[in-house]
Order: sequence, then structure tokens, then C-alpha cells
Amino acid sequence: IVCLQVSKSSSLGGQQILDCELNFPKGVLVAYTITWTKDGLKKPVLFNYYGYAPQIHETFAGRVRLVNGISLEISHIREEDEG
Repeated sequence: IVCLQVSKSSSLGGQQILDCELNFPKGVLVAYTITWTKDGLKKPVLFNYYGYAPQIHETFAGRVRLVNGISLEISHIREEDEG
């Protein structure tokens, strides 16, 4: 898994993609889990086990989704999304 550790900014109400890439060993698809977390939250922003619908934190419901595999898109950005 390769996730770029970069600082990103967006306008309130805007959207942003947090980039991440998943490379399977020897190109063979295996079952996996994806967990996106945020400092200060006890539960993950998004948790997804391969083949199942993602579980999304209530604060981010309707505002986050996985794109390009495992990157996280956040829309309708709020001030409290920072961090």
C-alpha cells in the first residue's frame, strides 16, 4: 500500500481526494481491508472489507467514498474535517 503523505487544502463545501494505491503481491488479488482514520475519532472514517459495503462514520455519511481503488474522496468539506 502506498499513500502519499502530503498536505492538501480545499475550500469549505469543496472536495478533495486523499490518494492511496494498492499493489497486490505478484499481481494476485487477495482479500483485504481498508481503514481510513482521523485523529480524534474513536471509529474509522471508513472501513471496508473486500467484497462488502463500506462502513462509514456518521460524521462523514454521504460525504466520503472510495475512488480509484482505495483513495478516499471527501466532499462537502467542513471545517472539522481538518486533520
